[in-house]
Amino acid sequence: MTGIWTTGTGNTVTVTNPGARSTAAGTAVTPVQISATDSATGQSLTYSATGLPTGLTINAGTGQITGTPTSVGTATVTVTATDTTGASGSATFTWTVTSTDLAQGRFTTASSVEGNSTNLTADKATDGTTATRWSSDYSDPQWLQVDLGTTQPIKEVKLTWEAAYGKAYQIQTSNDQTNWTTIYTTTTGDGGTDDLTGLTGSGRYIRMTGTTRGTVYGYSLWSFQVYGF
Repeated sequence: MTGIWTTGTGNTVTVTNPGARSTAAGTAVTPVQISATDSATGQSLTYSATGLPTGLTINAGTGQITGTPTSVGTATVTVTATDTTGASGSATFTWTVTSTDLAQGRFTTASSVEGNSTNLTADKATDGTTATRWSSDYSDPQWLQVDLGTTQPIKEVKLTWEAAYGKAYQIQTSNDQTNWTTIYTTTTGDGGTDDLTGLTGSGRYIRMTGTTRGTVYGYSLWSFQVYGF
C-alpha cells in the first residue's frame, strides 16, 4: 500500500507504506526504512513523521526510523517525503508498543512453600501461565521475590491472587537484597487481581512481602507480573 500527494508542482511523490508495526517498550527497534520515489528526476527527498511513539525519531535525510520506545499504546503514524520543489507524498500506519513482563521466567524464591509441595513452588508465579500458582505456609509474614537480572525501572506490578490472598502487603525493590525500598503498601487488599499502576521505583530485585493474610490459609499467587513501562 502506498500514499501519494502532489502539491501543484506537477511532481508526484509516492511513499511506500511500511505496514503496521509492533515492538516492546524499552527495547531498541530494528530500524524501519521509509522508501519513497519521485516522478521528477534529480530530486532529493526530505523525510518527516508525526505520531511516532515517544523515543522514536526519523532521520530527515535517509528516512530511517530508529530509537527505543518508552510509552505503551497504539499510535497512528504518518510519514511524509518532500522533494526540493515542495511536492510531497505520505503514508499512514499504526505502531503498537507493548509491555514486557520483566518477571516472567526469572529466578523466583519464596519464604516458604505450602507443605513443601513441588507443585506450589515460587517459580510457578512467574512461569507465564495462570494455570499454576505459588502458595505459602499458613503464617505471617511471607514473601515472594524475583531476580530481574539487572536493575530495571518499575512502573506496574500485577498480582493475580488465588483464593488465599494478602490483606496487608508491600511491594519492595532492592539492588542488593539487603536494603529494600517500599514502592507500594496496602492494608485493605481484597484478593482477585491487584493491578498496581503508576509506581515509581527501580531495582534488580522485587518482592511482595505479606504481613496479614486475608484468609486462614497462606498467600497464594497465580501470577506475579512486573512492568517497567
